[in-house]
Amino acid sequence: MGNQQNKSTKYISSDIFYQSKSIEKEYYQFINGNDQVNNNHITGGVSSGVSNSETYVSKNGFKIDIWKDINFIKLLRARKELIQDWVNKFNQNKPDNISIAEFYQKMESLKFNNYEQRQAYIRRYLPIDQDLKIEDLQELMKIPGNVTWKKINSYLIDKITTLGEKHGYKDNELDRQIYSLKKLLLENEARCTSGLHTFLKVLNQENSNNLSICDSDKDFLLSISLSTTDPGEQEIYDKKKEELTNSLQEKIDNSLKFEKNPYIKTGTTILFASGMFEKKHIKYEIPEGLLEKYQIGDIIKISRQDLDFDNRLNLNFLEEDLVDNEMKDIKKPIKIKNKYYLSFNSEDQESIDNFIEESIYKFTEEATSFFKSTVNSV
Repeated sequence: MGNQQNKSTKYISSDIFYQSKSIEKEYYQFINGNDQVNNNHITGGVSSGVSNSETYVSKNGFKIDIWKDINFIKLLRARKELIQDWVNKFNQNKPDNISIAEFYQKMESLKFNNYEQRQAYIRRYLPIDQDLKIEDLQELMKIPGNVTWKKINSYLIDKITTLGEKHGYKDNELDRQIYSLKKLLLENEARCTSGLHTFLKVLNQENSNNLSICDSDKDFLLSISLSTTDPGEQEIYDKKKEELTNSLQEKIDNSLKFEKNPYIKTGTTILFASGMFEKKHIKYEIPEGLLEKYQIGDIIKISRQDLDFDNRLNLNFLEEDLVDNEMKDIKKPIKIKNKYYLSFNSEDQESIDNFIEESIYKFTEEATSFFKSTVNSV
């Protein structure tokens, strides 16, 4: 396993504890302040959670990859409740001027070029006489791939405006509904500084699951995804990959050479584009003084360090691609995974400590049993 420095379960749980405390502290500092947005904060001031990874090596040699998700459920819960309240008021104030029969009757006077155009008109304008549901807003969150990040909030506003029109809202009444929805983002208990799209993400499947899993009296939900492989199989695989990497590095380094000829001079760009460089070209500009050391016909060898940053980066990408291509036919070690959840409050350090220790212990036992049965079945 090499000289890898292992992190203890206490280190991992303490990191989670301090991250949750930091999320909560920043939340209260922000909502109790006067600023609408904190430009120095990556989220603009309010975070609904954080994700990161760790690696833990058990006593019996399992290298366990840990993906941690800390979700600030208190904030997400408040957002969901405000959205539900908005939906309820939307339905209470809904105009009673909707007539689907009248809509189809008016359509008789319209001319369409084809059936598809007629159906598109119906999808766009057909009135909805049923109440608005949370699920309707969830559907709007399925954003087409051609909508850029900068336009995603305006796209949602347009879709919600259309939805309001189909429910009978018009003019000032429609504007008031959209304004009241936007205003939810400023409510302290559910503050969102990243726009309507982020605010409504509380309705997506992942957040809906987290809200249902988390205990009602807890402010945070921690999920940890653990994965590992058989240490013996992983060592064989890693050794093979290391050998291939070293071999390819040597081939690449030995190919970084060119012959001096009368046509090249200081400032000439040498293009490495054949052989292993065919898919990712590497460029090298001849520096002042280099050619003076060589005669016509001499082979000039350069090193990676002689390349500029961009070409060194391209060389690294090339190396990774070549290694991946060589490794694709080599069987990867079997990987097992499991996920564990904990509902907690920011002061529950002992609960976090116990949860991390018990989850890793349980997963290690599962891994030991699984790989033992795999060996026995061969």
